[in-house]
Amino acid sequence: MSNVLNMHHGLFWKLFWTIAAGTVSLFWAVDILTQRTEQHMSYIDEVYQQQLLDYGAEAEHIYHSQGEQQLAQWLRHLQDREQTWAAVTPYWQMDFWLSPQKELIIQVQLQR
Repeated sequence: MSNVLNMHHGLFWKLFWTIAAGTVSLFWAVDILTQRTEQHMSYIDEVYQQQLLDYGAEAEHIYHSQGEQQLAQWLRHLQDREQTWAAVTPYWQMDFWLSPQKELIIQVQLQR
C-alpha cells in the first residue's frame, strides 16, 4: 500500500511541475508576442520609437536621482527643444508577486 501512495505522490509532482512550467511558458510567450505586435504594428518609425524609449529612460533616471522639480525642468526643456507637448506619467505595473512597481512613461504628442 505504501508503494502505491509513493507512486501516486511522484506522479502528482511530475504532473504539477509539467503544468506549472507550461503555464509560465504560455504567459511568457504571450508577453513576448504582445510586445512584438505593439512594436511592429506601430506607425512610428523604429528610429523614433527608440528615441521615445530613450526619453523615457532619461526621465526615469532624472526622477529617481534628482526628484520631481528637476524632472519638470527637464520636461519643459524637452518641450521647448522638440517644439511639442510632452508629459511624464506614472505607469503601475504588477510584477509576478503582485507588488506594485512604479515606472515612468513619457508621452509625446506632435503638434502639426
